[in-house]
Amino acid sequence: MHGGQSFGHECSVTLSPHRMAAGDLPRAAQLTEVWEHYRDRRLPNGLLPRSNVQMDMFSPATLPWLALFDLTKQPGRILIRLWGGNLLNLGVVSPQGRFLDELIVPTLPQLGQFYMGTVRLAEGGTPVYSEVTFDKPTGVRLLSRRLTVPVTLDGTSVAQVLTCQAYDAPPDFRRDREPASWNGSHRAVAWIVDC
Repeated sequence: MHGGQSFGHECSVTLSPHRMAAGDLPRAAQLTEVWEHYRDRRLPNGLLPRSNVQMDMFSPATLPWLALFDLTKQPGRILIRLWGGNLLNLGVVSPQGRFLDELIVPTLPQLGQFYMGTVRLAEGGTPVYSEVTFDKPTGVRLLSRRLTVPVTLDGTSVAQVLTCQAYDAPPDFRRDREPASWNGSHRAVAWIVDC
């Protein structure tokens, strides 16, 4: 795609200038739930009030796929407020309260930069949909789909982002048995979602 950004020679990463219609989002159950939650509760400026991001508002099937990040004034610093149990194992007992760049960037530098880039895109006040394809050295191909929506505390500015992830993987794929370091190739693309 034209106008994208590439991070490193080992990873093809594109932050696409293209837009995606909300109706074109994949139909993964947890992504659909988060999209509908956002769509039905967002303010006219497109921001989701933090009061509408209570964990009891989401189904038990979706909760393990959610992450909530605090945006900070420090460049490149994104604080992990919530990290669902089905998300990538970052090698710590609990990543809550830690900075994303401390955990994912050293382990998966290009992917970490891409994730931080999608969070920063959502900081502009619009939802972002992204896909990452991993080709593992073992031959396993994993497609990760992620929806990132902007969250506001004051009604006017983005202070947090809520993300939801869905994986397309072989039935026998076990994240806990796969190494956290992806030694294979991966490709990543993100789109701004038109509401």
